[in-house]
Amino acid sequence: MTKWLAYLLKTLATIFALLLAVILFFTLQANLRETKTRQEAAPPTGRFVQAGDVELFIQEMGPTDGQVILFIHGTAAWSGL
Repeated sequence: MTKWLAYLLKTLATIFALLLAVILFFTLQANLRETKTRQEAAPPTGRFVQAGDVELFIQEMGPTDGQVILFIHGTAAWSGL
């Protein structure tokens, strides 16, 4: 029984250490990546427009006389890289 308990504790400690390493890695990556302003980080394929009291980033593609299709994504991520 003691061997199983030791094995279980080692396994849990390993999982915890890996989880901690992953969290630290992604936190570091976010801190390194998110150093630019919105205007600097925005893809060059779009532009910011003022809509009331907020500033929105939009991207327009296709012919200007074509049918309009509006895509709205629900994340706070950029829509292009």
